[in-house]
Amino acid sequence: MSSLVPLDPSLPPFLQPYLPRDVSDSSFPFILLTWAQSLDSRISLEPGVQTIISSKQTKTMTHYIRTQFSGILIGIGTFLADDPGLNCRYGNANSIRPIIVDPHFRSREKLKTSRLVRQVNEKTGLVPIILIDENLKDSVCSLGDFLKGTVQLEFLPTDNSGRFNWTRLFQRVRSIGIGSVMVEGGGSIINNLLLSKRENGEPIIDAIVVTIGPRFLGAKGTEVSPLHSVELKDRKWWAGDCGDAVFAGRVA
Repeated sequence: MSSLVPLDPSLPPFLQPYLPRDVSDSSFPFILLTWAQSLDSRISLEPGVQTIISSKQTKTMTHYIRTQFSGILIGIGTFLADDPGLNCRYGNANSIRPIIVDPHFRSREKLKTSRLVRQVNEKTGLVPIILIDENLKDSVCSLGDFLKGTVQLEFLPTDNSGRFNWTRLFQRVRSIGIGSVMVEGGGSIINNLLLSKRENGEPIIDAIVVTIGPRFLGAKGTEVSPLHSVELKDRKWWAGDCGDAVFAGRVA
């Protein structure tokens, strides 16, 4: 595992308005949607293919952002494709809880040899939370000795298409004690959350941070492109010497 390069000192003040506020009295977590994409709005060369887009400098930025959050959420596709660690390597922090959206529990076998479980055993990462369709609760009665104490299963209702309601999902996450969530993908989750609303009609996400790498990935790539247009406000740009640009804003 490569070490991180120093954080550009101009990034913390740039990011500060888009990082968690005090959420101690809230029933809903602060949610940041963040991803890295190419110039043609792709996040991978093809679905399920791990693709490096950002530079070493913005990779350090990602780990800095993780120090500001108590949870980090990805979908099952990203977990299966990347086997990510989802920990924080900036400074001495490792206090971020991985959360996997996995209604059909496709992670069952992969978890046994995953970096997430290995990090728990090595005490370099926190116990991941796996969000599963409540209809599977009876069949998922035991993970076996190998996974005991290394994962936390949470069961939620799904709709007729087998998907979670995002408002209920994040309310459950908040009830576990996670007051802020950094959502890192994959593509379907990003596209869905950009359009999702809370029960009061407000956007479900509080802020977005997008790293844009100087390359095209082509038409076969996984695309960030929601079904409908999304207007953004409080827009800011950052550009360093690394070749990447970073956009931050909020859904209007």
